[in-house]
Amino acid sequence: AITKEAEVGQIYNGKVVKIADFGAFVNILPGKDGLVHISQIAKERVEKVTDYLSEGQEVKVLVLDVDRGRIKLSMKELIEEEAEEEADDDADGPNGNVAVDNSGDSAS
Repeated sequence: AITKEAEVGQIYNGKVVKIADFGAFVNILPGKDGLVHISQIAKERVEKVTDYLSEGQEVKVLVLDVDRGRIKLSMKELIEEEAEEEADDDADGPNGNVAVDNSGDSAS
């Protein structure tokens, strides 16, 4: 059986399997758990991991590094990217269409 390896820079949908004082372990591939360090959970300072995460929760994570089988994950990096994408989407008006009203212009 081929075991998939976590790739640096890849985004995975994972599940929180264990919470520790220093972060959360997230299962991203069969048999592969990575650590989201407490500093990588949110942009603001996280006092308690359990304020943000709970076991069994589905999370989106980015692989920062794979070192001798240890997988370092981040959620914070994705929060920043998603916020930027949402900001881009809002630039065109509510549904991406620019409303132009020409009804009064045509003189026939």
